[in-house]
Amino acid sequence: MQNRIYRVSRPLRKVWEVEAVPRQASSLGLTNHEFLLNGLVRTFSQLVRLGLGCIIVVEAGQHDGLQTFDPKLSREVCYRQAQRLVSALEKLEYARARRLDELLDISTDTALPTATVSVRGEVEVRHSKILARTMQNGLIPVITPVAYTEDSQRLVDIDTNEAVMAIVRYLAGVGRGRGGIENEVRAQLSAGKIEDPTARHILDRIIVIDPDGAIPSAARSGGGHVFLNMEQEYQQVRSELLQQREVSHQGDTTQHIRNLDLLHNALALLPPSASALLTKPSQAASLRRQETDTEAFGVQTRRPKNPLIFNLLTDKPLISSSLPSARMNGTNKTALDSQQSPLPQATFAKRGMPVTILPDPRVKTWKAPRKGENRISLGDPHLDFPRLLHLIEDSFNRPLDVAHYVERIRDKIAGIIVAGEYEGGAILTWEMPPGVTDDGTESTRQRMVPYLDKFAVLKRSQGSGGVADIVFSAMVRNCFPDGVCWRSRRDNPVNKWYFERSVGTWKIRESDWTMFWTTPALQWDSQRWRDYESACRTVTPSWADNKQQLD
Repeated sequence: MQNRIYRVSRPLRKVWEVEAVPRQASSLGLTNHEFLLNGLVRTFSQLVRLGLGCIIVVEAGQHDGLQTFDPKLSREVCYRQAQRLVSALEKLEYARARRLDELLDISTDTALPTATVSVRGEVEVRHSKILARTMQNGLIPVITPVAYTEDSQRLVDIDTNEAVMAIVRYLAGVGRGRGGIENEVRAQLSAGKIEDPTARHILDRIIVIDPDGAIPSAARSGGGHVFLNMEQEYQQVRSELLQQREVSHQGDTTQHIRNLDLLHNALALLPPSASALLTKPSQAASLRRQETDTEAFGVQTRRPKNPLIFNLLTDKPLISSSLPSARMNGTNKTALDSQQSPLPQATFAKRGMPVTILPDPRVKTWKAPRKGENRISLGDPHLDFPRLLHLIEDSFNRPLDVAHYVERIRDKIAGIIVAGEYEGGAILTWEMPPGVTDDGTESTRQRMVPYLDKFAVLKRSQGSGGVADIVFSAMVRNCFPDGVCWRSRRDNPVNKWYFERSVGTWKIRESDWTMFWTTPALQWDSQRWRDYESACRTVTPSWADNKQQLD
């Protein structure tokens, strides 16, 4: 069975056995919004009905009327919220739940080893028999963030993220109890009296339900990140959030940093196929929007997609992360777009894959080179050319004329992007318009066209894993933020994907090519337009079969 851990934040964070863990419950304000609670449990019930196990971690909270923090009262509020959640789940046909308050322990071991990921922690699942039997009996564990100290057996509140990580470590089969599973449980497992939940239940998703919603993105004009490739983006996004926190008018990002750290640390312990989702409780509850004046006059908007259900069915973000920001934010809608429901603010994350960009745009900005300036080549020692060649030929399903191609792009390469272990990539060049000679002058340099020469994804990675989005996003955000162009044959089935991600398109006359670009306001710069069109028209293909197939 697949499992999700849901962390319900401030009023409710939940953990699904197979896919998600919500964390906080009190901060969502469940005490004041019964309809929100009912909406959430309906969503959880639907997920269980679809075959998912579920573990829920409820976040401790303080009563709103108190000015000072009272640990005892906070714990009581947390217990009540957890019990309300259990009672609400029990009313539904497909969901049976059990509240667990004594599942975790806090270690007094001060000599915990350091590691690059959180394979060990002070908080651990020590009473694993309780969790194992609860899951084995088909119940949803609703866990409160409290634990007993090892030395004095004193009950204390713990950080909800630590509770979630303890469960993740347990289900992932790492760091169990600092000495393995306790002897009693080990004996029962050996005798076949109980099942090992780490063998039967696969934790493949973490879901955080938090009022703060998606991780904010500076590039989204107030919106959030749609997709995070943790291997590539974690450090950069975290640094941006820390900088935003220092600027008072941009608001406090502390909770966003906590959420980002939790998703990163949890995904680091899980298989590459695992994913995480961060969304608001109102979206997870799939609540209908209240009627507005516009709707009262007969204009209807569609009910927004529930990101949890969509995520279960697709294991993808609600929208592609490589779409232009204007289209995501609704500032560049077509007539069809205007009929669509507003997009929920949710962040989808995977451990992902590293992205290698040569040259590194953080060190050297990609600008049109001056005459005589050193340029990158396909023989660069940081590149594995045979693997790059295999990537291109596998993606296009045709052999490359290597000698012709190497000669054609000699001294033209702007940069190369490689995703993961050559699962995807792009080769970008500076193309000189026909009739223009590189004489070293600044005016000639400004005529160079940023051109996407090859965009490739291995067949086995096409349509899944977001490899194409990762490569395209790196190209338009890190390498060529001011714009790039490319061409594709008119009958290429990938053109729909290109249309969605380009700012504009143009069918090149007397040819089979369609030109695409991401350069803003290109149509108003006549010289630049002509240079783009002529470059796309005249680039010579380099295929060994000489067939007029898709480029």
